[in-house]
Amino acid sequence: MAQYPLISFLVLGYNQEHYIREAVAGAFAQTYSPLEIILSDDCSQDRTFDIMREMAEAYHGPHQVVLNQNPENLGISGHVSNVLQLALGDLLVAAAGDDVSLPVRTSALYEAWLSRGASAHSVFSNAVIIDGDGKTLGDWFPTPWVMDLSLKDAVFANDIGLLGCAHMFTRQTFDVFGPLHPGSLQEDSAIAFRSLILGKLEYVPLTLVQYRRHGSNLWQTRGDPMFRDMARRRRWLKGEVATLEAKMSDLATGLKLGLVKTADGEVFIAKIRHNLEDTRFELELAEAGVVGRVARGIHALSCRQHSLIKVADLFIDSFQHRTVSRFWRSLRKRFPGERIGAKR
Repeated sequence: MAQYPLISFLVLGYNQEHYIREAVAGAFAQTYSPLEIILSDDCSQDRTFDIMREMAEAYHGPHQVVLNQNPENLGISGHVSNVLQLALGDLLVAAAGDDVSLPVRTSALYEAWLSRGASAHSVFSNAVIIDGDGKTLGDWFPTPWVMDLSLKDAVFANDIGLLGCAHMFTRQTFDVFGPLHPGSLQEDSAIAFRSLILGKLEYVPLTLVQYRRHGSNLWQTRGDPMFRDMARRRRWLKGEVATLEAKMSDLATGLKLGLVKTADGEVFIAKIRHNLEDTRFELELAEAGVVGRVARGIHALSCRQHSLIKVADLFIDSFQHRTVSRFWRSLRKRFPGERIGAKR
C-alpha cells in the first residue's frame, strides 16, 4: 500500500464570524488522509476564534486538528508565516476563513502534483465565485497564459493570476526564502513567485473551492469597484509596494543560490524596481490632497523620474473619476509612447 505524506490544511481566519463555520466544515470534510488541520485566528475582534474553538472541540473525525490564536494581529502575510512554524506537513493547502473547500480539494491537488512528477512548488485549481450569502456569481479560471507561466512572464506581467484560496504549495517556498514580507497583502502571489524561482507551477483544471467576494475582501484589482474607495486604495497600494519589495528580495536570494541566471536576474530586478518606483509614486498621490498631488507630479517631472504620460495617468487615476478617466484614456491614444520625457 502506498504511503501518503502528511499534508497541512491551513484555515486562516480574521473577523469572519459569519463565514468561518463553512470554512472549517469544508476543512473537516476533506477526504485526504493523513491530514493536519490548523485553525488559526489572527486576533479577531469578533467571534471567529470562539467558533473555531467550538468546532474543534466538537470534532471527532480522522484528521488531527490544531488550534491557534495570534496574541496580536499580524496581517495576512505575517499570519501565513506564523502558521508555517506550527505546520508539520511538507505540502500545505491554504484556505481563507470566508471560502469553502470542496471535500476532494486536497486529494485532487495532491494526486495532480504527484502524477506530474512531484516537482512543482505551487499547484492551483479553478474556483467558483460566491457572494456573502453563498449565491453563485460565476466561475473563476486562470488566464491561459498562467497555465504555462515562466519566471520572466511573472516579472514582466507584474501579476501571476492565481487565487490563494485555490492554492497548494511546498514548505521549500519558506525554507529557502524565509517568512513573507509582513506588509504584503498578496501572499498567494508571493508564494507563487517563489515557486517559479524554485521551479514551476502546476494547474489543475478542476473547480475545488468556493471563493467568496464581499465588501471585506483584502484582494482586489485596479478595475474592481472597491478600488475607488480611497482608504482601500491606499491599503492596497501599500501592500503592492511590500509585494514588489519582497519580489526583489526573493530574486536576490535566487541569484545568490544559483536558482536564477545572473543575466536574467539583473534584468528581472531592474524591471521590478521600475514597477516599484511607479507604485510608490502612485501611493504618494493617493496619500496626498489635491495640492499635494499637483506638487508631487511637478516634482516627478522636474526630476525626470516619470514621463509626462505616466504622471498624468497616475494623477488622473488618483481621483477615480470615471468620466475624467474615460476622457483621458481616449485622449491618451494620441501620444506615441508611454515613457516620453522619462530618463529611462
